[in-house]
Amino acid sequence: MRSLVEKAEVAEARDDHAEAFALWMQILGTEKSARAYAHLALAARELKKWDVAEEALWSALSIDSHSALLMESMGNLWATRTDKDDRAASETAKDWYIKSLSIEKTAPVLNQLGVTRSALGDPSGAKKAFEEAISIDPNYEESLYNLAENVKSSEPERAIQLLERAVRIDPRYLEAHRTLGLLREKGGELQEAEKHFRECLEICPTDYFSLLFAANLQAVCSKNDEAEKLFSTVINLYPTMGKAFEFYANFLDSLGEHERAKAIRSRSSNGASQGITNGSPA
Repeated sequence: MRSLVEKAEVAEARDDHAEAFALWMQILGTEKSARAYAHLALAARELKKWDVAEEALWSALSIDSHSALLMESMGNLWATRTDKDDRAASETAKDWYIKSLSIEKTAPVLNQLGVTRSALGDPSGAKKAFEEAISIDPNYEESLYNLAENVKSSEPERAIQLLERAVRIDPRYLEAHRTLGLLREKGGELQEAEKHFRECLEICPTDYFSLLFAANLQAVCSKNDEAEKLFSTVINLYPTMGKAFEFYANFLDSLGEHERAKAIRSRSSNGASQGITNGSPA
């Protein structure tokens, strides 16, 4: 039995969820433990076997009814499942996170509670959860980012401070760099904004929003050649994303190149995906 558990854990480590699922099912043939049910639920969730995952977690909870970790897992299941009404699923996830937190308060669960409350249209409740997560773990970068997103409109300077902390902890936190770029640009700090967008593109050269925001910033700074190169890249990589075409066409209009702008808009409306060479429509 020990060797089967080891094989299941190896399968999990390499994200072979189908193999892990099969092995945990085999293990449960002789070992009806909360741990085995929890692992089966995790594999089932990854395979989108939602009802199987839920049933496995109920079985685990019947064995260990006071496990904060199992309650967190049930919350995670309901937060991610796609076979139920979104709002109802989020409400159920929230209830499970609250149950887990009543037993043990941890930054990850508070963060998930904040995300769920945000999805339910409760920004003040989300803010409270993110702040409590940070009070427990000041270096929990995900909550630093989520809190920054929560307050960026009302408290932009606080948001910048939170995001700067997040990228010091994780210098490759793409989403944090991206939001920092937008906030710095909005505040007129264009060099700082450019630095963060370039960081994004170093982390992921094909990230849609980073390419689009970087291109738009270059246009704002009148770095037209660089802007055109980035706009060309983003619409070639994402030929069905209309917003990028519209940004590019507006940029061309600002340069007086109305025929090229018209051609770009036509490509967007027609859903065309021809390549662009040297910034010119094919």
